[in-house]
Amino acid sequence: MGILDAPGLSLAQARRQVAVPCANRAFPPNLASSNLSDGVITSATYRLTHTVTKTSHSVRLAFINAYNNLGNEVNGLNDITIRASIEPSAGSPVPVFFGGKRTTVVEPGAVIFSDPVAIELTQGATIFTRTYVQVASGGKWPLGISTSGTRAGEGNTIGASAGADWTTSAWNVGSTTIAGTAYGPASIVGIPATVAKKTTIVVGDSIADGVGEAAPNQNIGYVERGLGYTDISYQKLAYPSAGISNFSSPSSAARKQLIPAVATDAIVELGINAVASGATFATLQTSFLNIWNELNRRGLKVWQTTLTPSTTSTDAWATLANQSPQSFEAVRVQINNWIRTTPAPLAGYLEIADLAESDRNSGKWRVDLGQPSTDGVHPTTAVATAMAAGVPAASFK
Repeated sequence: MGILDAPGLSLAQARRQVAVPCANRAFPPNLASSNLSDGVITSATYRLTHTVTKTSHSVRLAFINAYNNLGNEVNGLNDITIRASIEPSAGSPVPVFFGGKRTTVVEPGAVIFSDPVAIELTQGATIFTRTYVQVASGGKWPLGISTSGTRAGEGNTIGASAGADWTTSAWNVGSTTIAGTAYGPASIVGIPATVAKKTTIVVGDSIADGVGEAAPNQNIGYVERGLGYTDISYQKLAYPSAGISNFSSPSSAARKQLIPAVATDAIVELGINAVASGATFATLQTSFLNIWNELNRRGLKVWQTTLTPSTTSTDAWATLANQSPQSFEAVRVQINNWIRTTPAPLAGYLEIADLAESDRNSGKWRVDLGQPSTDGVHPTTAVATAMAAGVPAASFK
């Protein structure tokens, strides 16, 4: 019997005792390449910023020892040892414990949740997490989130003080960010102060991860910005380079452990990579149905986004006339038209393509907001902001 079946508790009372995701920029390591430390440095401390999306207490951090390899989840190469802390908006970092100990070992493929930390995080606040990671000589740890030059205080101790554990010490690396890639919590969860009526997971690719967007929007993406940060709970599980079938693969077992027990909805932002691979319309339909049904069997309402354009350009995407849709454009249109019929088991779809294209099924990025893309696949921040308007945040609260 689970807590949601506890006698004497209403569903609302039970939900208030279940931890839900409560802060952003916490997701599995997801770099598609250059996805591991160099095998020379054996330890580092990373300091990352997060926005609290739901006021919560008894906060726990989750860590995963797996990484993204061109869309596929792969178990870490070796054990990693970690320590961590949570640094509130004002105040000193609070140490995190694992089974009553400051240090824990995360084996390859494992997901470990910390003990609850007795602090309260307030919706809208910015917090830091610090993660110290250590490996044996020659070992490597997964990398994912980018530290941005516009997020003050983020960074790492690799360049400044390799090997030091700065999880509870005064952070002396400097007040400005050291840009790079980092290892940090894959999820931040807490007991909500008010009932989390809905909890959403976002399954996506590099577009959902904000690739192509200017700092500080990388690692956020249009879906997350569309959901917003006001009294909402969601967990992002986006892997750049992912096709549709990667998530359904048995190898994705680690990140699926991050799906909250009380999750209610899933937004699937996948498809363009599979279309670009040359798959037929019928094959793509089968792949979509597989992931939708898998998520639906978990009791989730499933929402699919329509697929954005993929083009080449002879003038850096300055004009429509000099854009050319890719050879697979007809299949993308077929898929989008099919998604718009809301095939079972979809609860609905999010109309994103119409916000990114010059006209429906034109196959070209809109140019009225400035340069829409730098590679023909990933939207720039201006277009991604427009796309975010296609995410009905109220439907996921």
